[in-house]
Amino acid sequence: MKLSVQAKLLGAFGVLVIALVVIGAMAIVQLGQVGDQADVLFPQNLQTETKTGIFRRDMLLMREAILEYPLAPEERRNETATKIANL
Repeated sequence: MKLSVQAKLLGAFGVLVIALVVIGAMAIVQLGQVGDQADVLFPQNLQTETKTGIFRRDMLLMREAILEYPLAPEERRNETATKIANL
């Protein structure tokens, strides 16, 4: 059975359109899964960043208190030492 050039071109175009539809559907499904995974990872990452920020703040407060101790007047050194111990 001989097919004309027009029939061959239309058949090839049809196959390409079907392939594109299938690939597009797969891409949409995969993007939905990536979005679901991002929704799970975001709160975990946010918690980690929050804890890291709190830790950094506490370390800076500790450093400030330690550097303040030698400069504190004699009567305030116990107060400064207590402040360091409570951090």
